[in-house]
Amino acid sequence: MMKDPWIRKIGFPVITVAEEPSQISIRQNRFLSTGDAKPEEDETTWWIPLGIKSGSKMEEVNSRALVAKTDTIHGVGQNSFYKINKDLSGFYRTNYPTDRLAKLGKSLELLSTEDKIGLIGDAAALAVSGEGSTAALLALLEGFSEEQNYLLVPSAFPECLPRSIAMVLINFVECEAKRRFELWAAGQDKNAINTNLRSVIFGINVSEGGSKEFDSVKEEYLKTDSVDGKEICLAALGRTKDARLVQDYLDFVFSDKVAIQDVHNGAVSLAANSKVRHLLWEYMKGNWGTVEARLSSNNVVFERFVRMGLSKFADQSIGEDIASFFQNKDTSAYDRALVIVSDSIRTNAHYKERDEKSVLEWLQAHGYA
Repeated sequence: MMKDPWIRKIGFPVITVAEEPSQISIRQNRFLSTGDAKPEEDETTWWIPLGIKSGSKMEEVNSRALVAKTDTIHGVGQNSFYKINKDLSGFYRTNYPTDRLAKLGKSLELLSTEDKIGLIGDAAALAVSGEGSTAALLALLEGFSEEQNYLLVPSAFPECLPRSIAMVLINFVECEAKRRFELWAAGQDKNAINTNLRSVIFGINVSEGGSKEFDSVKEEYLKTDSVDGKEICLAALGRTKDARLVQDYLDFVFSDKVAIQDVHNGAVSLAANSKVRHLLWEYMKGNWGTVEARLSSNNVVFERFVRMGLSKFADQSIGEDIASFFQNKDTSAYDRALVIVSDSIRTNAHYKERDEKSVLEWLQAHGYA
């Protein structure tokens, strides 16, 4: 019976923690990325393994489970050190008070890699949903300034570093990437770019360069026979900031040079490019006949292209424009994608409106802006 909700009910829970001097109160609710679960959507009571680590060296483990909507845990509280969901063993979010997140960020040596990954993931997701805050997330990330684990550095860099150090490191990486790319593109040293560094080096050079770098990576796409090589090149080309090259890129993506099963990767790359992602939507509107003709033969790719290409916007007016554009079209191949796009844009827009000012204030107060 205790497993029934996990099998038969949609969704998963978030545990919210409230602290007192010698105890904590916990409450479970259904988690939605939009943060707006209605009462009728929040009736499930999950059996949740708490896995509470505590003690000065995190040597104590309380394996009790939460089997009701609320509960009180004695023996840990504001004045003690604890972490819920030991080693990320439970499938749920944990919403800590802001001060607790900051404390955990300052005691990372007591946490496992899984614990750290869970903390960052939960804090980020809860900031977006509105159940947490971006200020709390940033306070946690500050503790990762000396993190060496490669699994964690991408999550915490460069937000947690002092700005001057971050800029030095970024400049060093960019200079080295450009040096290696020039050697490779000129044919002076085809081994200048390690296979594992192609994505980073191609991406940096297309992003920071112009037509020359763009054309070199495009040529590599056409020459390479490896599947991952084509994916890497296509993703890198989508990092250009030049509007003219974006047009070139999209024309290329919809040509017969790119396999139908890879077309959605073009949308993914441009959607992640905040400088020019709006041009993807403009292209779709202006060339819908071409887009539809190319993708209609593969509904899986069609759905992915729409969903992945349009869900990163954070402006309600764009969401309304998308809804209006598709209103009188046959959307049966990607109707679910449009629902996800609408929800995602609404969530992103609310997050931006809610936290943009407070994030700027936090960054200024801590010397990052």
